[in-house]
Amino acid sequence: PKPTIKMKIETLQEALTDVQINFPFNNLRRLLKWDDHSQRLPKAFGGACVFQLKQLREHLKNFEEFEIHYIEEIGGTHSVMICMHKVTGKLILMDPFLLHKEPIDLSKILAERTARKFAIHPTLAGSGQMCIEIRPGSGSSFQITLYYNPWNEMDYTVYAFNASKLLPHHPSITEDRIKSEVPELALRVFNPEEGTTTLAANVNTGTLVIRKKGLHSQKYYEATTGFDAELARVSERVHLDVSELLKLFADARKIYSGFRK
Repeated sequence: PKPTIKMKIETLQEALTDVQINFPFNNLRRLLKWDDHSQRLPKAFGGACVFQLKQLREHLKNFEEFEIHYIEEIGGTHSVMICMHKVTGKLILMDPFLLHKEPIDLSKILAERTARKFAIHPTLAGSGQMCIEIRPGSGSSFQITLYYNPWNEMDYTVYAFNASKLLPHHPSITEDRIKSEVPELALRVFNPEEGTTTLAANVNTGTLVIRKKGLHSQKYYEATTGFDAELARVSERVHLDVSELLKLFADARKIYSGFRK
């Protein structure tokens, strides 16, 4: 049978999920790239949104039904992918960082002028911990709000975009992106059955913590019981020894601190 647009969107979903699982989000790679450390980083170490979108584009390089575009956040440092269906003109939004389960029909939101919420992978959404809301603005503008905790109205991040400013080329790793200020250095691995595990370091003190979000619970580990075991699991996921992973965090923090002087 001739592939329908629904079947084609399912192919997009498979590519999206693969990147979410096998190319974890982290904000270290861009710093390590600045100091030429990135040559020794395994693919499984992952990277920030620009690196994740590059991996997603690789998955779709032979997928001819859609034109691949990108939108950069207005005045910010985040990017998303927009797949435009060549026949219908439908705009499909994908962003591995947001961990949304399915590709998002952006055209419908802009046409209906109505805010909509979208599912995060069930292991995260099931406990009500995270959700995405897309709200159309004037013209082709729209906002994506990532709610980390619905019981805390202040616990969210807003990204503003304009769908009329589609970029045909992959977003670049600019010096501003590399040097942008962050509250912590973080590596987040994702498993659809278990949720997320984030290894994070305080940019000032270097103190390491591990945060886990799953279907029924959130857990927090410092350098106490359980931390080493969780650290070993994260290291295994990114194909590094624990000592190698900790050195990358130390190196990234040193580079980041140099930018703040």
